[in-house]
Amino acid sequence: MCLAAYWNSLRAGPIALKPIAVKALAADRYRSLVKRFESDYAVSDEMQTITKEYNEATQWHLDDGVADPQLSRTDGGDRDAPPRGARRPTG
Repeated sequence: MCLAAYWNSLRAGPIALKPIAVKALAADRYRSLVKRFESDYAVSDEMQTITKEYNEATQWHLDDGVADPQLSRTDGGDRDAPPRGARRPTG
């Protein structure tokens, strides 16, 4: 970009981008981030570890989180009441 074009763009001010241009800019930014993470093995390994731990914790909460005795009420409330979020039996 030459200097005259730069100053002309400053005089013209910002322009609204079309949705396709926004997507293209987002894709360029995404590609640059992914490339950086793929080339840096330490960051890549760390991200894989974090992702694995997050997935395991999420699955644990989905499977056992509500029924886990470690999550029982300790606030002095009604001990016979089901934990918050638990479904009451029907029938």
